[in-house]
Amino acid sequence: MHRLFEKRRSVREYKARAVDQSLINDLMETIKTKPGLVEGIDIEFVFLKEGGKIHGMLDGQVGYYGKLIEAPHYFAVLSENKKGSLMNAGYMVERFNLMATDMGLGTCTIEVPEDTAEIKETLGIGSEMDLMVLLAVGYAKKERKVSNIYDTMLKGSLSPLTELGYPEIDPEYSKEPVSSRLAVDEIVFIGEWGAKVDMEELQRRGVDEVFYYMRLAPSWGNRQPWRFILDGTRIALLMQSGCQGISGKIEKIEAGIAMLYLELAMAEKGMSGSWSIDGGNNDYKLPEDYYVVGYFES
Repeated sequence: MHRLFEKRRSVREYKARAVDQSLINDLMETIKTKPGLVEGIDIEFVFLKEGGKIHGMLDGQVGYYGKLIEAPHYFAVLSENKKGSLMNAGYMVERFNLMATDMGLGTCTIEVPEDTAEIKETLGIGSEMDLMVLLAVGYAKKERKVSNIYDTMLKGSLSPLTELGYPEIDPEYSKEPVSSRLAVDEIVFIGEWGAKVDMEELQRRGVDEVFYYMRLAPSWGNRQPWRFILDGTRIALLMQSGCQGISGKIEKIEAGIAMLYLELAMAEKGMSGSWSIDGGNNDYKLPEDYYVVGYFES
C-alpha cells in the first residue's frame, strides 16, 4: 500500500484514447464492494463516457476559475445527504482514486459549487442525491508532483495549472515529492496540542511509517490541514478550519481522505481499527482554528 501512496499523482493532461471499458466496469463494480467510512450512506459513481461532450457543457462552471480539465471520461460522485456524508464521500473518492492508480489510470478530483442542481440537470442526472465532486479519468500524458491532486473553483486557491497561466506552482514531477512538506513531528503531538512526539516513541508504538505516509495524503493547495494527537490507545484527527478560499465542504471531504490514508497505513502495519467521527469535547488545548474530527482506535 505504501508504494501505491507514493505512486499517486495528480493528472491534468490526458491522452485522447478512451479507457478500456473493462477497466471502467472493474472500477465501478469494485468500489461498490468497499465499505464506507459511515454505515448507511448511499454513494454512487456515475460514469460519464463522452468526456469531450461533458467538457463542452461544463467548462466555465466547475474547476479552477471555471477551467475544467479535459479528460476522455468523467465520473459524477453522488451521495445521500446525511450526517457524515461529506467525510464519507472524501473517504470513498480517494479509495476510488487509489484503485484507479493501481490499474494504471490517472484521476483528478474536481470541486463543484455548493448548489449543483443546474450541473446535474446539464448532465442528465435525475437523482435526488447530492453531487459531491467530479472525477476526471484517463491515461496520463505525463506525471505530476504528488498531492497536487485537486482542482478547485475557489479563487485564491492554489492550482497546478501553471502552464495555463496560474502562478506559484511547479508542475514538474519530483522524485522527492515530500521535501516541501511538514515533518512528522510538526503534525503529530502526544496528549495535547504542541507536545511534540519523538521518533523513538512513534517507533515504540509501531506508527512511525504510518505518519510518514500521512504526509503524502492529498489536500487542496497542498495545505496539510490536519494534525494528529496520540491519546492513549486512540489517535485524534484534527482539522484546520477557516482557511481562505477553502469551504466547509472541502474541509469535510479532506477529513475523509485523511481518514482513509490513516486507516490503510495502520492496517498495513497490522493495526486494523475503526473511526468514530464524533469529535466531542476535549482538553487538548487546541488553537481556535482547529477542531477534532474524530478518533481512530485499533
